[in-house]
Amino acid sequence: MRFWAALFLVVACWNLVPGLARAGEGDRLVILRDAETEETLRRLATPVFKAAGIEPEAVKLIIVKDPSVNAFVAGGPNLFLHMGLLEATPTPEQLLGVIAHETGHMAGGHLARGSEALRNARIETIVGILAGLAAGVTTGHGEMLGAALGGAQTVATRSLLSFSRDQEGSADAAALTYLDAVGVSAKEFLAFMQTLKGQEDIPLDRQAPYLRTHPLTHERMDAVAAHLQRTKVSPDARLGPAFAARHARMEAKLRGYLHAERVLQETKDRPNLEVPALYARALALEQTGQLAPALSAVDRLLQKAPEDPYFHELRGQMLFEKGHVDESLSDYAAAAKALSRAALIRAAYGHALLESTTPNHLDRAISELTAASGLEGETPETWHLLAAAWGQKGAQTNDPVDRGQAAYALAEEANAEGRTQDAKRFLAQALRLLPEGSPTRLRAQDLHMDVNSASHTDE
Repeated sequence: MRFWAALFLVVACWNLVPGLARAGEGDRLVILRDAETEETLRRLATPVFKAAGIEPEAVKLIIVKDPSVNAFVAGGPNLFLHMGLLEATPTPEQLLGVIAHETGHMAGGHLARGSEALRNARIETIVGILAGLAAGVTTGHGEMLGAALGGAQTVATRSLLSFSRDQEGSADAAALTYLDAVGVSAKEFLAFMQTLKGQEDIPLDRQAPYLRTHPLTHERMDAVAAHLQRTKVSPDARLGPAFAARHARMEAKLRGYLHAERVLQETKDRPNLEVPALYARALALEQTGQLAPALSAVDRLLQKAPEDPYFHELRGQMLFEKGHVDESLSDYAAAAKALSRAALIRAAYGHALLESTTPNHLDRAISELTAASGLEGETPETWHLLAAAWGQKGAQTNDPVDRGQAAYALAEEANAEGRTQDAKRFLAQALRLLPEGSPTRLRAQDLHMDVNSASHTDE
């Protein structure tokens, strides 16, 4: 099974969103998941969120499969970052400046004041599905995954939240405060503004959406320049080499994923590639179906960094997707052990264990999938896999408790996908089978109350 190129989740959403377009067709918002990229963005953004008085874990960082330069906030603390923006910010400091600006919108209450515009844009469909980053979101294989969400991309990128000039200035002022608080110069943020300003003379339909939804003015740029003159933060204050390395790897993964043929041409006949370029080449080879040379490239990466969990994750993913499930297990185990808080990777390992032909992996699969569901509890595919694992165990043991565990997992899956009646049916089954006072029965009772409360509210 192949999870790259936003294929699996588009199929998974057909029954939820009628008439859903294929990934890449112009009017759909496609969400991508990648454990390493999400961790890089989380580490980058967390100090800014804290400086703004926002609980970091309350903010969803969402990567949009779109080559245009844009970022926006919608439906509460949901920060959307286009892949085009990640590519167009050559330094982590430029990206941090954009994140700080969007955080200024969140902290400034601009979302609350823009709630009517939000309703008019019919973005509720997107926000509703965001509970699990899309119904059917796969928990596996750590690399770029996609979920096509209902709602027009053009709405999301152009007219969803066209902030006023006053709000833009307010968000800039807040961003400058946050950057000072984390000790990073706003010089790179101004450089990003200057890059966008250069687009004003090109036709509107070719401008970056960020420019259209976040209007630039000379006053805004002058305010940032004036801040640079008076701040105590050095104009050369940056995030440091560790962030630069993480940013370079993130960009390499994006290039390998989005521009495989170009990457292969650029890295051809270059035996001594640095890690980012070799990373990009490995992904590009995998993207173009060249498994043997792709694995060889990953092996070279592991020679440079034998303990790197993301290289092990990539090797495991490649092997799994090409049907070498048992061979993938050691790499997934290494990645999951090192990244025990990464739900995507724990679920990927659990999935591989579930598909393995080697006996006695079922209990371990259940353990990994349970851990993944605890870390990210609103991802339907994790619950689907967990239900399958408990179902297999129940078939082996003929124990009603195991079947009750499977029913509970199916109820969680249905609830995450908004299938209320199915959730109620599976919960009734789980409550018949699970013993009184057991942890899973207590969770099932809580979910039963939540589902019934939500259905009464809907009525």
